[in-house]
Amino acid sequence: MNEVEERQVSDSLSPRLTEFVTIVFGVVIAESFARYSSYILHPTLSLAFVGLMAVYITTISSWIFYHRSAIRYPYNGGLGILRFALDFITVGLYAYLLYSLELIARSAQLTQYLVGFAVIFFVYIFSGLVRRKEHHDPKASRVILLGAFFIAFLVAACVYEFVLATKSNIVNWLFLLLPPLLNVVFRLIRWRYY
Repeated sequence: MNEVEERQVSDSLSPRLTEFVTIVFGVVIAESFARYSSYILHPTLSLAFVGLMAVYITTISSWIFYHRSAIRYPYNGGLGILRFALDFITVGLYAYLLYSLELIARSAQLTQYLVGFAVIFFVYIFSGLVRRKEHHDPKASRVILLGAFFIAFLVAACVYEFVLATKSNIVNWLFLLLPPLLNVVFRLIRWRYY
C-alpha cells in the first residue's frame, strides 16, 4: 500500500476507533450508575460517595480532553492502533477506579484508588509519547507534565500505604480528595498550555 492509500485507510479508521473508545467511556459511566445507584439516589457525605464524584470528574474531564486530542491528532497507521489500545486501556483503568470504590466503602482503604490514578498517568505518558511520534509533533503531549503528576500520584499512594501506619478518618479524607484536586490542577494546566 502506498502512502496515499495508507492515509485514506487511517482517515476512515480513526473516527471509528474514536467512536469505539467513546462507547466504552459510556459503558463505564453507565455501569457505575447501575453499580452505585444507591450513592447517586441517596447521596451522603461518605468516602465512597466523594470517591465516586472524584472518579466521575476524572473520567468526564478525560473524555473531553480525549476528544480534543482525537480531533487534533487522529489515529494514524500502526502507531495510531497502538495509541488506540492505550486509550482503551485508560478507559478500562477508569473502570478499575470505580471498582476500587467498593473497597473504600467496605474498609475505608484507599491504596487501590490512589494506585489507580498513578497507573492512569503512567499510561497517559506512554500514550503521549506514541502520539508525539505518530504525528512528529513534540507539542502533541506534555510528557514532562504527565510525568510530574504520575510521580505526585505515586508518592501519594506510597505515603498513604507505607508511611501512614494509622489511617485516621482525616487522613483518609485528605488522600481521597487529593486525586480530584491534582486532576483539576492538571486539566487546568493542560487547558491553558495545550
